[in-house]
Amino acid sequence: MAFKGLKKKAADFILAVTEPFRVKLELIEENYSHRIQVLEENVRHNNELLLQQENLLQRLQALEENTRNNNEALLGQQKLWQAVRSLEENTRNTNDLLSQKGLLQESLIQRLQILEENTRNNNEALLGQQELWQTLPLLEENIRNNNHTLSCLSEKDTDHLQRINLLEENQRNYNSELDKLKAERNMQVIDAKIEAIRQKLKQAASMPIQPKERNQETSVPEPAAFHDTYGEIDYFSFENYFRGSEECIKKRQRIYLPYFQNCKHVVDLGCGRGEFLELLQQHRIPATGVDFYDEFVLYAKNKGLNAVEADAVAYLAHCAHEIDGIFAGQLVEHLTVGQIMALCRNAYAKLKEGGYLIMETPNPTSLAIYTHAFYMDPSHQKPVHPLTLKYFTEQAGFRDVQILFTEESRLDEQIPLLEGKQIENLAAFNKSMQKVSESLFGSQDYAVIARK
Repeated sequence: MAFKGLKKKAADFILAVTEPFRVKLELIEENYSHRIQVLEENVRHNNELLLQQENLLQRLQALEENTRNNNEALLGQQKLWQAVRSLEENTRNTNDLLSQKGLLQESLIQRLQILEENTRNNNEALLGQQELWQTLPLLEENIRNNNHTLSCLSEKDTDHLQRINLLEENQRNYNSELDKLKAERNMQVIDAKIEAIRQKLKQAASMPIQPKERNQETSVPEPAAFHDTYGEIDYFSFENYFRGSEECIKKRQRIYLPYFQNCKHVVDLGCGRGEFLELLQQHRIPATGVDFYDEFVLYAKNKGLNAVEADAVAYLAHCAHEIDGIFAGQLVEHLTVGQIMALCRNAYAKLKEGGYLIMETPNPTSLAIYTHAFYMDPSHQKPVHPLTLKYFTEQAGFRDVQILFTEESRLDEQIPLLEGKQIENLAAFNKSMQKVSESLFGSQDYAVIARK
């Protein structure tokens, strides 16, 4: 029992002695546990930070990679823009070169066309010169024969002397004409003039001798066809110089062909060089040209056209043929008011029912005719207003009358429209200026088209 008590005391003593240590150990253990937890928490936090840092590094690496890629892309785009700018510059230079080449090519084409035209004219002139020299010996032989005949006449006969003087004067005039012909380049012009000289030589050789009464003055009447201006200038040469090429005139006159389709007899009044007659012939439309200038008539005949020498108004008045079409191109401006009205009356009287009268003439409503072409021709009387000519045809009996302003005769000029923003009355101004431009540079010719 004593031993048990001793053992208990010993146990209590040990417990009393170790209790502080146990408490201290518990405190130490609790402290270390807390510190371990703190350390674990720090470790976890550090691990999270490391993981975040690792993610951050990865994102930084990704950003760096993206930045490098973007830089490379920007560099490529910069090179692309440089290439685009270079391409644009090359394109502009190429366009400039092409434009210059186009202008150069156009200039070359024009120069080639001029050279071709000069070559054709030279060839025609050489051919005409060759045929002229072939014709001259015949004329010289005729003159020698005339001289031989004249030398056989008695010089004592006063009337024969007058004839000799007249023939010698004619010979000098015709020799002068032949000298002028040598400088002509147009073959058909030369032929027409040679034929005119032949006709005049024949007329002079066959002219009867009229005895001259003493103290009686004789006067040579002026031929009706060569009144005023036409007797003073070589109108054939004048027309060729100012009228324009025959092809150009035919191109302008093609618009009138539909009005004469299926006609059996068309009359071209004032036919001139015969451009419209040629158009009618090419379309198998029978036609007769009328002109009082003999060289025009001979010129047309040399081209195989049907032409007569006569006054246009008088021809219509006395024409016995049935007419189903009448054309008068650039004629009425040469006539007086009375002649124009007589032409309209005669045309209405001679035309078949349904036939057309077409009169083309300069357009006085376009002011440019006064500074360009109208007063170049001294034989022009005065321009005829479209409404005036329409009135004349209606007074003659025509009812279906139209006025056609020809597009082919327009001048290649106009007043440009004004452009801009916030300009007061701009539209009204441009509209007015269009009217002014039309009055200045509109159709240079018009035609009155009257149907019976």
